Amino acid sequence: MQLLNKDIIAFKLWGDYAHYSHPATNYSSLTYPCPPKTTIIGFIGAMIGLDDYQELVSMRYSLSIEKTLIKKEYQFNGIQKALSSSLKLKSGYQDSSAKKQFKRELIIAPEYTVYLDLANISKDIVSKIKTYLLGHKAVYPLYMGINQFGADFENIEITQVEKVKEKETSIQTLVPLDDFIFNPKVVSKITNCRFATNINVKNRTFSEFKDFIVEISGKKEIYVNNNGNIYKINNQVVCFV
Repeated sequence: MQLLNKDIIAFKLWGDYAHYSHPATNYSSLTYPCPPKTTIIGFIGAMIGLDDYQELVSMRYSLSIEKTLIKKEYQFNGIQKALSSSLKLKSGYQDSSAKKQFKRELIIAPEYTVYLDLANISKDIVSKIKTYLLGHKAVYPLYMGINQFGADFENIEITQVEKVKEKETSIQTLVPLDDFIFNPKVVSKITNCRFATNINVKNRTFSEFKDFIVEISGKKEIYVNNNGNIYKINNQVVCFV
């Protein structure tokens, strides 16, 4: 189906810091370089105040990193099992003998452009998303992965949507690993990530994990096969997943 402008939204997303953990754990010290689709689903749900945002799972998503990715690591001290077996209830004090140093990666001053295809979302929800984006409003606080790091956003006006017909092309957004083509003439800095692309919102179980290639130096291109999911949007070549 040829997409119309009304089916596509785009917005800038940024913050001072970000951390995007693997969805299977809240304790991973490593961060994805960018928010996965499941994170953006939650972001949009929080923006418009949806407590049950299962319908948003059917949207398609794309994302580009807008400047060179910078990571730093910070450390903090904790006590293993501080609130369970190490708590000596009889004596009334906490056993701090089992100390442990924890590490966590941070992304410093990240900036992204997010593209969403809302063709499979109800018109009422699409209208609400556009209203909140244009008004720079959100029902719930928005975060860059975890709630210590606030997020800001800005709507991007869509003036052009054109389906790319070439069988091979260069793009500016993340791409499925299976579509990636190594091209020595295309200079870029890339990494691979395994993201969940589906979520059961009710019980917060993640599924349909897929491998992606992400360009992390900002504004560089990667070369890919075109499987019918690539569009030119405002002079940017975008791969929806």
